[in-house]
Amino acid sequence: MIKIISISIVVLFLSVGVIFADRLHVDDLVYQGAFRLPIASNNSSWEYSGLAMTCYPEGDPQGTKDGFPGSIFAVGHDQQQSVSEISIPIPVISTEKNLHELNTATTLQAFQNIAGNLFYDNIDELSLPRMGLAYLPAQQGQTSGKLHFTIGQHIQGFEASHAWTELDLTISNPAGAWHFGSYTNYVTNDYMLDIPAEWATINTAGQLLATGRAREGLWSGRGPALFSYAPWSEGNPPADNSTLSNITPLLLYGVQENGATDIISDESTSMVGYSDADHWLGSAWLTSGDKSALIFSGTKAIGNSWYGFANGVIWHYDCAEQQPPTCPEIPAWPSDDRGFWAENYQAQLIFYDTDDLAAVALGTIPSYQPQPYAVLDLTPYLFDAEISLERYRNDLVGATCFDRTHQLLYLFERQADEEKSVVHVWKVGGFSPLAAIQVDGRSDEVRVTANTPVSITISLKTDLTSSAKADWWVAYVTDGKGYTYVYPSGWSTNLKPTYQGELFNFSSFNIFNESLSVGNYIFFFGVDTIADGNLSVDNLHYDYITVEVQ
Repeated sequence: MIKIISISIVVLFLSVGVIFADRLHVDDLVYQGAFRLPIASNNSSWEYSGLAMTCYPEGDPQGTKDGFPGSIFAVGHDQQQSVSEISIPIPVISTEKNLHELNTATTLQAFQNIAGNLFYDNIDELSLPRMGLAYLPAQQGQTSGKLHFTIGQHIQGFEASHAWTELDLTISNPAGAWHFGSYTNYVTNDYMLDIPAEWATINTAGQLLATGRAREGLWSGRGPALFSYAPWSEGNPPADNSTLSNITPLLLYGVQENGATDIISDESTSMVGYSDADHWLGSAWLTSGDKSALIFSGTKAIGNSWYGFANGVIWHYDCAEQQPPTCPEIPAWPSDDRGFWAENYQAQLIFYDTDDLAAVALGTIPSYQPQPYAVLDLTPYLFDAEISLERYRNDLVGATCFDRTHQLLYLFERQADEEKSVVHVWKVGGFSPLAAIQVDGRSDEVRVTANTPVSITISLKTDLTSSAKADWWVAYVTDGKGYTYVYPSGWSTNLKPTYQGELFNFSSFNIFNESLSVGNYIFFFGVDTIADGNLSVDNLHYDYITVEVQ
């Protein structure tokens, strides 16, 4: 006789069908390889690049011949902040991390200063400049797509920061710049991305553009910030130096008081695992079918962190002007670069649930409640994952962009090709095991009478090319009780995988063939790509079906 398993397990099974249905998993990103960047053009280059990029799905139509159409607009040398458009060659997976095996992009549009004198008379005036880019097709009242951008520097307050320009980089006539509501530049003036239209229509009244920043230290709160906006809704274009007001916070760790430059934040409003030395330089909104995730790319600080010098010497904030006797002696190069440091670092992508962002946008949860649900360690993909003082100050990885049309994610690895960046490529949704469960050959809700035998079958279709093992799970819940199926012995009261082994394709396997008593049932079938015997919902690809017995 089948016994009841614990209520916590039942709740876990039930939560799978309610909470985790639309999350992209880490293994939904299938690595395609990398490519190199082209030579310098028009007095700028790809050395010390990687701070901003955006995908243009309609670019380079000849690219359809190699299966990688579209182009990328990106910022080159970080002290020049010029923008170039490049093609996307076939990425190559180099198992030996040999750069010479990679294909090289070609220049479609040479570097140009797209901001003109919009922000500053000379880009050299900027201290540690930063920039964000995002392409959007023509919106209401527009006849052409725009390259939206933001430009600024390390220390800012409330300067005009956001603008747009044409896709023809030789047209130096940008619209803007605009102030970003009452929000400080510390949370708005860096990465940019596009938002899926369906999500934006439901949650942000059609705001398809997002921007944010994650400045190290506490100035932008304790984690990355993100806001959606729609400048075309406030004029086409809005008046120069005006203040945008059609803005929706999606993520902000802490609270900004009126007129305050800094964000007020403490441990209760912090991103879990936050460190002052974290660097999040890129963001993208990924989608694949019904699944989605907001990701941030960057270099995560690990272990103890401090403000001071790379050799561990802590610097006091009052030393800069007063030079009291307690101030430490400035160490010799290369440790003389003062800033936020940590014991170790790791290049990462962190994943956020877009349902959480919807709840923030609709005002049902505070902006600091969402937390990352998954992390992808980028170390295995990098050509140069070694941490050095010089390398960290320029970050391991930089900006990222997502081509929603072709389901491709691009990411800058900074200074991997001597001083030049390398671009890594993932297919989003490339590995998505399709688990299916049916009752009497049907995939929708089933109603039967008591004592009528029902046949429940499962099937699996997978394009996984490796021999990695997975945990297979079959379970059902009814009336607050849960049961798992263990092959070949049958139904069990314990939470155990049905089977542990490699994924393979099969069309039908019967797991249940008997009658059910009156009640409501939910049957599950899923594969968990972490084969550790535990039910990992963040890596579970599953299907479920309900059965009502009358």
